Amino acid sequence: MNKMIYRKIKRLWNGLASLRDYEVLDAISKKENIRLECKNEYMTLSVPQLEKGFQISSTRFKSRYNANQMYELVDFRWKPDKQDKDQIKLFDENTTT
Repeated sequence: MNKMIYRKIKRLWNGLASLRDYEVLDAISKKENIRLECKNEYMTLSVPQLEKGFQISSTRFKSRYNANQMYELVDFRWKPDKQDKDQIKLFDENTTT
């Protein structure tokens, strides 16, 4: 089973989830999937899917946390993972105990 990186995003833009390019490149190099959470929905991006991310804009942003770091956004069409109701119920029971 592949390792997983977890990221919570606050909102989607026109049905797209955006990640920083260095996060995507890091996950690809480590062969790790990324699991996104947005408004209690989840989407898992495999390494092949991460490699297919696209850029709407080539705008570079300056990091708030590292003044020397610049990044671009890599976008993915938001397609939440399908979960059956039994899995959700079991997950909810295990997280509340």
